[in-house]
Amino acid sequence: MKDIVEFWDNNGFGFSNVNAKKQLLSWLDDSSFLQPKDMILKAVTIACANNKRKLNDVIGILKN
Repeated sequence: MKDIVEFWDNNGFGFSNVNAKKQLLSWLDDSSFLQPKDMILKAVTIACANNKRKLNDVIGILKN
């Protein structure tokens, strides 16, 4: 959890956007992922690489 929040904060996704962080962390409970933490980190990395730093972009990546 700490790794995800640190990546979010350090890569321009919105340091003070607590609601978005909570929504993103709720994906940790998603049982369809064998390793949800790794999937979330990969999704925010992909979003960052594509200069898409919004929660909806990350969720779109996770859904795909």
